Amino acid sequence: MPGRIAKAIGYGVLVLIGIGIASHVWNRETVPERDRCNELATTQFIHRVAPSILRQTGNFGEKINPVVRGCKYFAKEDTLIVTMSLGWNGPLTGDYYQADGRLTINPPSAWEWETTGTNANLKGWELLKGLAGAIGEEVSKTRPSNAGFRFRFHNQCNRPVRLAIRFKDTRELWHTKGWWEFPPGENRVLSDAGNVSLTTSSSVWYYYAESADGSGLVWSGDHRVRYDDRLIAMKELKDDEGDSEWSVSCG
Repeated sequence: MPGRIAKAIGYGVLVLIGIGIASHVWNRETVPERDRCNELATTQFIHRVAPSILRQTGNFGEKINPVVRGCKYFAKEDTLIVTMSLGWNGPLTGDYYQADGRLTINPPSAWEWETTGTNANLKGWELLKGLAGAIGEEVSKTRPSNAGFRFRFHNQCNRPVRLAIRFKDTRELWHTKGWWEFPPGENRVLSDAGNVSLTTSSSVWYYYAESADGSGLVWSGDHRVRYDDRLIAMKELKDDEGDSEWSVSCG
């Protein structure tokens, strides 16, 4: 009898140990992945970088108020895409300015802003700045060394290629655009849906390309951008000749 009791107790201990291990595994598997969107550090970073966004877009003001509309965290790339509105009191008395856009954050400190919309007050201010810039350019007859140059892409691969780029326009604003399809061997200037050529004010831009025939070829880099509901890794290019031309090949 004592032996049976001891054996029963031993079985009971094993069962309890098994339940404990199963519970531990279950809890470990059901713990959600880290989501930086919900961290206080992310909110603090957004507020800290807000004045820098204004400077990057050529604006200034006070009482800057960032409002987050949405956030998505890509754990594999450790990247956040934040949709937000940025409001501030602008240079004209009584005017409240607002810019909507996407803030891409690569912790701990890298970030990039893309404007997607502005309110009427900001549109008016940008128009005034544009007129002032045009007058100043006419008077001085000077312009940045690469301002107004178009992008020309050459597909030297024997497969069709889809292309997206990120660039600064002549107002120093960033844009991400695509997709252009290039048959093998085609060489042409990039233009928008209205057939207006894209122009740049910077010697640096980024691109991502992939084969359009399902062969899986990709031309990419380390510059992550959210575009067309995808997170793509773009490659940086620098133009030292003032022509903004480049190509890809299968080799």
